Amino acid sequence: MNSGVDGSQQAEVPMPEQGGQRAVTEPRGSRRLRWESHIGAFLQRIAGGYLALVGLGVLITPVRSPSGYSAVAAAAIAVLTVAVWCWWFVARRRRTDRSPRVTGRYGLAFGVVLAAVLSAFSAVIAISQTYVVTWDAGVIRDGAAVHRLPAYLAKYFEMYSNNIPMLYIARHVRSAGAHVGLGYSGSFVVLNTACLFVTLVAVHLLVRRLTGDGPGMVAQVLTVVFVGISPWMVVGYTDVLCMPCVMVGLVLAAYAAHARRLRTQTACYFGCCIVIGVGMLLKPTAVIVLIAAAAALLATVVRRHRGRRLVIGLLVIVVGAGLCAGTEMSGSKFAIDRVGLSGQAINSSPATPLSFIAGGLLEVHSKHGTTYGGFNYSLIRHENGKTPEQVDRMSRHIIREQLEQRGVLGTVGYEWSKSRWNWGDSTFWAYHEGSDITARVIAHGPLVATVRAWNHPGGRYYHLHNSVGNGIWFGLIMISGFGLLIMTYRRDVALVALTVLGIALFTLIFQGRSRYLLPFVPAVIVLVCALPGTRVAPYARRIAARVPWNSSAGQAPTA
Repeated sequence: MNSGVDGSQQAEVPMPEQGGQRAVTEPRGSRRLRWESHIGAFLQRIAGGYLALVGLGVLITPVRSPSGYSAVAAAAIAVLTVAVWCWWFVARRRRTDRSPRVTGRYGLAFGVVLAAVLSAFSAVIAISQTYVVTWDAGVIRDGAAVHRLPAYLAKYFEMYSNNIPMLYIARHVRSAGAHVGLGYSGSFVVLNTACLFVTLVAVHLLVRRLTGDGPGMVAQVLTVVFVGISPWMVVGYTDVLCMPCVMVGLVLAAYAAHARRLRTQTACYFGCCIVIGVGMLLKPTAVIVLIAAAAALLATVVRRHRGRRLVIGLLVIVVGAGLCAGTEMSGSKFAIDRVGLSGQAINSSPATPLSFIAGGLLEVHSKHGTTYGGFNYSLIRHENGKTPEQVDRMSRHIIREQLEQRGVLGTVGYEWSKSRWNWGDSTFWAYHEGSDITARVIAHGPLVATVRAWNHPGGRYYHLHNSVGNGIWFGLIMISGFGLLIMTYRRDVALVALTVLGIALFTLIFQGRSRYLLPFVPAVIVLVCALPGTRVAPYARRIAARVPWNSSAGQAPTA
């Protein structure tokens, strides 16, 4: 098992480089190693502190969830989840043989087989809960059904050009499904299942290199619990399709950060950039992985290389970012040309980054509760007919007005409520976009009634399902948060933590809702399952040493 940087306690192994030269060996406690360790540990603990606070917040002072759940039941299950993880954590450190139970190519083979089985199971559940989607996903479905877009659809895609690649994909999915007798929804279930399979394999690979194959399989099961059996597997939209890009990008970034040769680092990083460029075609939030990957590779390059190789490494990072942007822009142009919108007034939406920040500061009250920075129809109406410059002026006024009205403490309180609202929903806004909650169910089969009973708002056990799901999710948030706080810095763990921190900051600053977290849910699960394989920080070991029954908790696995 590869070990990451562990403060000044771990010396760098000499790495062979191209041309017969070796990378510079960093002596134990070298200045560059210390700087990386200090900065990395700081960022890792910032992410951990945020997740720990949010986990406690959604548990103790929950914000009303649109799906509804029992706060008492969720709290009890969250405590049980944390207790089970702590037992696992301590048990791994008390084992005489700390090597992974299943290793080598057999462990990887078992992981791939498990991913296939879990994906097939998820497909069966998804087929049993298909329904007629509304909102933007419904618009894309309507656009995929016609070769030439009518005026109202053309207007929509001109304003929301970010959905044109999705329209291109939807047309090909519909066409492929028609060749084998599948409808539009069934075809997207197949595509979403393929994306889930790739995600599960990526999750296994990432956890495998951090902790072992056994925890990798646990991570797969947890991913299926929150994604695989989710109603989102039915929806033909960007969230599930972007998920494998996020996770494959993280795997490639982790290998780039630990590769011995500069050539291998470059290949893995460029692969990560291309994958994230594809992900950005679907959801701009995928760029968070690129930022985290560039930071991890920068730490590696600065620590290992000198002179010409240091310059080459820095150029690789810059060129990779350009490659990602080029992939996104060329893919977008290709999709625009193929769907027949060339020459149209693409991206005529007046929305600007400032307008999304302004929307993120607005509350919307309804009979279903308060939304914090969610989609705001009133704001959209005020933006219509204005130029981007006018929208920016209006957005600056809204931002200034909200900050003045709330003050510093009020703004902090608002962001605290927004965090709990976003992270306190384990369904990730399922059935709450558009009018999906009342949409017509089109699934047929022997399992429809059973699946509907626990996985549809009208089902008998839906409230219980949400209570259990929220309880486990709250427990996982707390585990990842407190785990990051007590563990030493490790580059690949920090890479995942920085990605999770990035999406957390995005949901704090911009307009959004819990659905925006969905592509990053596997990253949170990776943290939960990877932390038992990471060394405990010295201050945490000193505290643990005072607890008699946990005297071995500070020892690190030596796999």
